[in-house]
Amino acid sequence: MPNPQAPLVSVGIPTYNRVRLLERAIESVLQQDHRNVELVIGDNASTDDTEAACRALATRDPRVHYIRQPVNRGPTANFNIVLAEARGDFFMWLSDDDWLDANYLSECLKAMTLQPEASMVAGQCRFYDEHSAFMREDPPTTLAQPTPSERVLAYYANVEYNSIFYGVMPTRLVRQTPMQNALASDWIIVANMAIHGTVMTIPTTRVHRTVGAGASRTVKNVVRVAGLPAYQARLARLTVTFNASRALLKAPWPDSTSSFARARAALLTFFILFVRYSWFRRLIPRRLRTALANRFA
Repeated sequence: MPNPQAPLVSVGIPTYNRVRLLERAIESVLQQDHRNVELVIGDNASTDDTEAACRALATRDPRVHYIRQPVNRGPTANFNIVLAEARGDFFMWLSDDDWLDANYLSECLKAMTLQPEASMVAGQCRFYDEHSAFMREDPPTTLAQPTPSERVLAYYANVEYNSIFYGVMPTRLVRQTPMQNALASDWIIVANMAIHGTVMTIPTTRVHRTVGAGASRTVKNVVRVAGLPAYQARLARLTVTFNASRALLKAPWPDSTSSFARARAALLTFFILFVRYSWFRRLIPRRLRTALANRFA
């Protein structure tokens, strides 16, 4: 039974028509050594055996909260539904084709206890192909700069696969800026968390991610599934640049952050991502692009 003295952690899994992989993700959550966990499953009107499997599981395990949509509302709505339904003090998203080490939640919570200034903690990320063959390990993310704008700029100067997104966060913070229906919405979430505290990867536990499957396998498919304008698939990098910088202007910054600092962070984010991702990046050696991006940061 859950320990009432331990903080309740909610893990939200949005899913659609991947019951076989979903079962692995679910098992990894329910077998956490931190027992006071709630699993919120958002089913986007799956047409496979997802509903039957999840309803049976919810009957057996009271920690499982299953939500089924009558129609497919798109991935962004599904991500926000599991967040809205979460009851825990802490929250994390988990993709339905990914899985966690058994000590994932306990290690992330321990790190947040030791460093109360942290707003987001994730384990080391390992990537696998569709056949579960190991591919690579993602470099750790550390954003420990003293000011919100410094952390945000350092993040955008170096973000690649963004595995830090599958980290543990205080629920109250992530609810301030729920996921947007936009390209790079996961980047925007992490940047918003960096505004409110430090962000770090810890080496003592892992999240395991499957790549090359589902709606996220190509940018074109992401745009189609999210119902975004078709031109964004052709101008994806420029769209991401605009989205990230514009989101910083709307984000809830700490009261101590001046309007000038907020505007400066948004403008420098635009320059950083433009240097890293615009068409003319091909004319600049990769090492120089990295140096320029970090110079802006």
